[in-house]
Amino acid sequence: MFQQVTFYITVSDEQLNLRILDQGGVQSDWIINALTIQPAPTLPTEASFDFGTADSPVEIGYSQITENTLYTAELGYGWSSTSGLTSQDRGTPNNLQRDIVQSSTEHTFNVDLANGIYQIIITLGDQSYTHDLIDVYAENTIIIDGATTLAGSFQQILTHITIEDHQLNLKIADDGGTDENWVITDLVLHLANN
Repeated sequence: MFQQVTFYITVSDEQLNLRILDQGGVQSDWIINALTIQPAPTLPTEASFDFGTADSPVEIGYSQITENTLYTAELGYGWSSTSGLTSQDRGTPNNLQRDIVQSSTEHTFNVDLANGIYQIIITLGDQSYTHDLIDVYAENTIIIDGATTLAGSFQQILTHITIEDHQLNLKIADDGGTDENWVITDLVLHLANN
């Protein structure tokens, strides 16, 4: 089995120093099969995502995110794992809020972005069910703590977060309560310091 890792690093002294080591275990040798080094692609400074089912209508100007949208470097966004994710389409009230992605387990949504300070607008809620005790972390900083949305109501949260590693990591979890599922309907990201 082979593992391929893509990452970005800033080289400021005209030399890349890559250190590889083995930390023990059954086999004490490290192995590398290939290494590709190239300039990083120009990363976006804004993105908009509409979360829902594969068959739901997608809001104009938004990228569709389903329970199966797995992150790849080529795509530049997606879930770090899709295990345990589901989606629903309630049919109303509009393209953004009629459908959701949800789970009872913690998941992380990743987006490749240029470094900077970003305005994040995230919408939680479900047309048909109440959801409670939803937590959202951006770059390991809690931005939503124990949110509750009643059936048919939506909560839109606006905050700012600094991206320093060319990727937003948005972790969503549920702390229990009367409903075990967290939900998300949409996400909008804009570079705030340009």
